[in-house]
Amino acid sequence: MLEILILLEFLRNIINSPNILENTNLITPTSNTESIIKEKELSKTDFLKIDEKQISAKSVLIKEFGGATLYAKNPKLKLPIASLTKIMTSLVSFKNYDKKTIFEVPEKFDYYESQVEFSKKEKFERDDLIKAMLISSSNASAILLASEVGIEEFVKKMNETAKSLNLKDTYFEDVTGLSSNNVSTLEDLYALSEYIISNYPEIFEYSRHPSYVLKGKAERILYNTNPLVYKYGKYIIGSKTGFTDEAQQCLIMIIKFENSPIVFIGILGSNDRVKDGEYILKTLNSYYNKK
Repeated sequence: MLEILILLEFLRNIINSPNILENTNLITPTSNTESIIKEKELSKTDFLKIDEKQISAKSVLIKEFGGATLYAKNPKLKLPIASLTKIMTSLVSFKNYDKKTIFEVPEKFDYYESQVEFSKKEKFERDDLIKAMLISSSNASAILLASEVGIEEFVKKMNETAKSLNLKDTYFEDVTGLSSNNVSTLEDLYALSEYIISNYPEIFEYSRHPSYVLKGKAERILYNTNPLVYKYGKYIIGSKTGFTDEAQQCLIMIIKFENSPIVFIGILGSNDRVKDGEYILKTLNSYYNKK
């Protein structure tokens, strides 16, 4: 209980600070985000002007946490979500494994991934793998996390969690997002993000950093798959990318400007998620900071 109170107080302090997220060094988050949902006094009621010709995505949702929907395009459209899947993989890992749980790469672990390149018998803690999965979108890390209980059982837990959160249009077939049968809607992904930010804010804290050094038998520098964190990192609380041929380019971001509440940005089925995301970021910045 004391830990939870400390977490709540920490986030209240950083959200009320004018320099929120200026520091891009990886920190250990100790916060719950109950207070940010209460920032409705920062909400705007005037119209957010979006030029639809500037956005290629099939589905878009821009929504304040606990507040107004600023823009929506097909938010109920069920689409493949590719590696956005790893947000749920992270959540189930937090729910089912202790932070100090050790995951050892087995002898028969033959999933090769150039950026991570696990060695047999290498050992990692839970959060090492979650950071690798969220920052560099490591599929191998997702598989190693799930292998502890068995991939089939882990996927079952993902779907049970979706059901418990009333994510009616969300379904998972694997832990990585490579399957085109991993589907959701932006309305569901918003609800999932709201739950995470209120209960497991570390997940988004881990995801927002430009890079991470994964230490095992060797050290690997992993780089964020969302280029926008390098340019707009001071505004981005969390993000996750995804891509498969079926899903096209996907992106969610949780952002906050100095004069705004926390805002969810969701993009599915995009031809250029970076262009779409940057346009939305610039539009929102002008929206909240205009006089």
